[in-house]
Amino acid sequence: MIATTLLALSMAKTTQSVDLAWKPTVGDIQTYNFTIDSKMDMGGSAMQMVTSFVTQNQITKVEGDLVTTRGTMRNGASRMIVNGQTMKGPGMPPGRPVDVVHTKRGILVSVSTPGGNSNLGLFQTLVRPEKLVAPGDKWQHTWEANKALNLNRVKIEWTYEGEYLHRGNLKTHKITFVMTELDKQDPVTGEGTFLLNPLTTMPHRLDGTIRNFRMDPRAPASTVSIRAEIRGKVPESESPEVPKLEPELR
Repeated sequence: MIATTLLALSMAKTTQSVDLAWKPTVGDIQTYNFTIDSKMDMGGSAMQMVTSFVTQNQITKVEGDLVTTRGTMRNGASRMIVNGQTMKGPGMPPGRPVDVVHTKRGILVSVSTPGGNSNLGLFQTLVRPEKLVAPGDKWQHTWEANKALNLNRVKIEWTYEGEYLHRGNLKTHKITFVMTELDKQDPVTGEGTFLLNPLTTMPHRLDGTIRNFRMDPRAPASTVSIRAEIRGKVPESESPEVPKLEPELR
């Protein structure tokens, strides 16, 4: 009887539903260390470029269901490895601020300076579920092609995996996802993991891999690993070295 009661309590705890809704507040700031590791074949030469930078995202407006975030990038550094030989990569001047508008679920509405590759931006997007979720629950969103936003038709499915102890002591919510580019003969695909802060429901960390990715349509296809982790305030003078990638969370 006691064993049955304990088992029931354990199951109730592990299947408890959680609220992953985004609760944005004007003035909120999230600062992340980013590392992007790209591998490609350049006409028979194996090339790898590892880039690191710091991004800062500040919520500047919340109006109804719409949230405006101003993002900036700084402290960029990179290195290239060509056929096993390492060399310093191109410099990265601080980027201009970009204002991005999402719905409170996280669906992209507008970008002040559209450009770049839409797949890379969507890969970092977490659309929130419309209801409470328990471990194993799935939800998805499909972006239709949009020339104004430079978006391809892409579907992403997210799965709530439950609570996860990051680095052994930080309680987080773990969400895995799979991304697929639609209507393409040679589509971009990818998968990754978000770890959310349970108090703010903001991403604490992102790990993932995109395959068959092209920053430019004329560029060769590459496999790109992305790692982002939240950090504290970064002095403007600080210029971090490109870190080594740790094993993926999944």
